[in-house]
Amino acid sequence: LIAFEATARHLSFSRAARELILTQGAVSKRVHRLESVLGTTLLARSRHKVVLTECGKRYLVNVRRLLGEIQAATQSLQAHNTRPAVTLAAAPEIASYWLMPRLGAFHARHPEIAVNLVSWTRAEDASLPAGSECAIQCVDQPSAGLADDMLFAEELVPVAAPRFLADNPVAAPTALMNLPLILQIGRHHLWLDWFAQLGLRPERPLEGNSHNCLSLVLEAALNGHGVALAPAFIVRDLLDDDRLRIVFNARLATDRIYVLSVDPAFARQNAVRRFQKWLAETVNTTSRPID
Repeated sequence: LIAFEATARHLSFSRAARELILTQGAVSKRVHRLESVLGTTLLARSRHKVVLTECGKRYLVNVRRLLGEIQAATQSLQAHNTRPAVTLAAAPEIASYWLMPRLGAFHARHPEIAVNLVSWTRAEDASLPAGSECAIQCVDQPSAGLADDMLFAEELVPVAAPRFLADNPVAAPTALMNLPLILQIGRHHLWLDWFAQLGLRPERPLEGNSHNCLSLVLEAALNGHGVALAPAFIVRDLLDDDRLRIVFNARLATDRIYVLSVDPAFARQNAVRRFQKWLAETVNTTSRPID
């Protein structure tokens, strides 16, 4: 069941194998054994992809619920003998640049509760990774079947390292069209949207390096590779420490929001509720505008 859930979430035997620390063949064999017991095909396999069958989609909903209930029951039993804990899944940029610097405040308030972080990139179906009670994720809309607390609306602001700006003075937004721009794969249009809201349109394709995740985009900016569009709340500490600087304080609001998603099976756990309350308070105190 665990092998099936992981493969269905990733739609990949190889990625499921890496998560479960098994070989790809072992994961495939376990899923095949489950299908043999059930007498039906859960995953349709081809040379290049894996997709859920209709039976697989229906079965997956129940499997996730049951695995969650088993985990909740196990943790409840263990809580009598071990330290209570919250396992939170989050994208690397959220965990590293925003949450990690603030976790000390949570530990100071609740030293009895451990917070375990899992690096996680949201899957298409928005389900939480196995073993996590909650997750911070960026979504276009609230997730079906999960209790979502809105944290931030996504507002992007252009940032660069101080040494890059010293070598590349920028007097007007149009100057950015001739500088290296750090692009995120799948979201190249954001730079065009940023220029468009200022009434500008590049006359030639934008130039710069492309990276497939925001954490790499931020690392590229920190290392002086160019100008990046980054969520304002994530780079707040980097701006306060003068590791990054805002190039122009013209923000681009997108349709995406950052939310805390809680698995209903764990929503009533004391540790989860206390973390949820602390996180809401922390968001409220760190939502001041960036100058």
